[in-house]
Amino acid sequence: MKRQIYTGLNLDHEAFMAFAAPLMQEVEIKDRQEGIRAFLEKRAPNFTGE
Repeated sequence: MKRQIYTGLNLDHEAFMAFAAPLMQEVEIKDRQEGIRAFLEKRAPNFTGE
């Protein structure tokens, strides 16, 4: 993922969005879901590293 971020630094906005969109859809992280859930429930998140 770090490599993709550094690659994106050299792209204009439109090219970056075209580049990043498929990557963002592939990454499904449980901690992301927990972060959103905790925010909506107005509580501290309980991240597990998954």
